[in-house]
Amino acid sequence: GVNKINLMQPAFVVSVGDLIEGYTINKKKIDRQWAEFNAFIDQLEMPFFYVAGNHDYTNKVMENKWLKRYGADYYYFIYKNVLFLCLNSEDGHTALKNPDLGLGQVDFVNRILELHPNVSWTMVFMHQPLWLKESGENWLKVEQLLSDREHSVFTGHHHQYTLYERQNRDYFVLATMGGRSDLRGKKYGEFDHFLWVTITKKGPYFSNLLLDGIEDKNILKANE
Repeated sequence: GVNKINLMQPAFVVSVGDLIEGYTINKKKIDRQWAEFNAFIDQLEMPFFYVAGNHDYTNKVMENKWLKRYGADYYYFIYKNVLFLCLNSEDGHTALKNPDLGLGQVDFVNRILELHPNVSWTMVFMHQPLWLKESGENWLKVEQLLSDREHSVFTGHHHQYTLYERQNRDYFVLATMGGRSDLRGKKYGEFDHFLWVTITKKGPYFSNLLLDGIEDKNILKANE
C-alpha cells in the first residue's frame, strides 16, 4: 500500500484509524507495535496524518502513549482553502462499546467552524461511522454544525466499503489496506484500496484506487 501511494504522489495522506493491533496495557508491546507501523509510514514520501481507531486508543495507557507520540487525539488543518477535521470516535477509549465523540470535540468543531466560515469545503475524518451508532449523540451535534456547509465525511472500522448519503453529502466507510478482509471484491465492498480526493472548482472528485490495479513502470520490460 505504501509503495502504491508513493507511485501516485498525493500531497499528503490522512488515515481513518486502526493502525496497530493494540488492545493491551503492556507498554513495551504498544511501543513495538507503533515502531513497526511507523517503519512503514517512514517510507511514505509525503506527510501522514494520524486518526485514532479502537485498536489504537483502547485504554488509558494507550491514550497516554498516543498523546505522547502525536500530541493530540483530534485536530484540524487547512490546505488550499479546504478545512480538514480529524476527530476521535474513541473518546474515553470505549472501544466497541458506545463509541462517540466527547463534548470537548463538539466545542472544538464549533469553534473551528466559526473561525473558518469561508473555506471551499470541509473534510471530516474519524474511525467509526458514528451515524450508524445509537451512542453517537455528540456526533449528531457535530453533524448539525456541519449542515449549512459543503462537507464530506470519511470513516473506516467495518472493513467493507459503503457510501452513504446524509444531508445530501457523501459519507464514506472505507474498506481495507492490508487489514482483515475476505477480499471478495467490489460486489461486497471488500478490497484493499485508498481513496483519492481531487479538489476542483466544482468541488471534490473521489476515486477508489484498488491496490492490485496500480503498477509501476516495470510491469513489463523489454528483453535486452
